[in-house]
Amino acid sequence: MELPEKLSEPFFRYLPADMAAVAAGMVWGQRQLLDADQFGAFRSTGLLHLLVLSGQNITLLVGFFQNLDKWLGYRLKIGLTMAVALFYLAVFSSEPPIVRASLMAVLNGLVILKERATPPLYIFFLTALVMLVFRSEWIGSLSFWLSMAATFGIYTLYRPLLKKLKIEALALSVSAQVFTTPLLLLTFREFPLLALPMNVLVTVLVEPIMFFGVLLSLAYHLCPFLTIPLSFILFGILKLLLFLVELGHSLGSLLMIGI
Repeated sequence: MELPEKLSEPFFRYLPADMAAVAAGMVWGQRQLLDADQFGAFRSTGLLHLLVLSGQNITLLVGFFQNLDKWLGYRLKIGLTMAVALFYLAVFSSEPPIVRASLMAVLNGLVILKERATPPLYIFFLTALVMLVFRSEWIGSLSFWLSMAATFGIYTLYRPLLKKLKIEALALSVSAQVFTTPLLLLTFREFPLLALPMNVLVTVLVEPIMFFGVLLSLAYHLCPFLTIPLSFILFGILKLLLFLVELGHSLGSLLMIGI
């Protein structure tokens, strides 16, 4: 049994099958466990990227650890953040979005530890260069370009949009989709109009799903007595996510634009 499959075991033991499949996809990249209905519902709402352990998922998980200064201390926080990123980088080295998010987290950690003022776009372009040097075939990968487009949009548009929109989740989603939407339209000839509002609604749920999903996987193998309370917490968050997805899916076919 491969490591991602082993880490996904507690989801299928303690959660309903539909929730377990979503958790396995989001946290450990086990997208082959999703059924056609789940795939269609998430696709029609513009949330399909959540089910394939996207770079955004990794970024949000890493971001959680970066907010633990008070409990971990500055250097320990950076070290833990880099350790999480390196783990995902090692296990999912064939997935461009995960490599991008993990590599950028490691490089940012090194820059912070060395206390050097480095423009974020410098890290962004360095990451893209390193990825293409070692995996030149990714130049033709849609997932590579979508990940890069979303990240570039966030780095260049997020702060200006936040000043105008005043809502972090909305500014984040808009900035990410400015450059990814044209790519999606050219590739699939359609795009769900619900993508923006749905991404804004569920962004707040992704971080705790990632965090408690990782904790449940570790507790199952290391601290079994914690699996029941952690599974209850994860159940509640996933229940809300699936409710929102189903609600959006009921309108998804009516709110699709195409070219």
